[in-house]
Amino acid sequence: MPREAAMAAPGRWETASLGLVLGFALAALALSLRYPLWEYFQPGPGLFPAITAVMAVGCAAGALVAAVIARRQQAAMAAAEAPVWRRLLVYIAIVLAWPLAFADAGFAVSSLVGLTLLLRAGEGMGWAASLGLAGVTVALGWLLFEKLLGVPLPHGLLPA
Repeated sequence: MPREAAMAAPGRWETASLGLVLGFALAALALSLRYPLWEYFQPGPGLFPAITAVMAVGCAAGALVAAVIARRQQAAMAAAEAPVWRRLLVYIAIVLAWPLAFADAGFAVSSLVGLTLLLRAGEGMGWAASLGLAGVTVALGWLLFEKLLGVPLPHGLLPA
């Protein structure tokens, strides 16, 4: 199977049809709640239709969210597709500058800036996602090396 076919996001009509299925599932749930769910210590006539409708709502909502996310990712990839040589130059620049900044700026600052720029310029991620992922990665790295393993990392601009 070609790579483009494997990564194809659902089309507009497929996404709309998932929304329609979600609407029908919500209507089925509303109709099933007209009947009692439980009566006389046993399941009522509305229990199993309600359970089925809840499962249908969950599946349709999950599929709709996945379709919308896939469509947005495909649009972002198409808009941010950079030539390979540009990405390679970004990686080379960051790999060369990062160790130089490591001693003066410290582990946390240089790693946060380096990873954020790498994810933003090299991978085309948004600023918030790049900064969030870089922040979590640096925090986990600092906890692992500084606190758990006792490896002293350079503090640089930050107080010890």
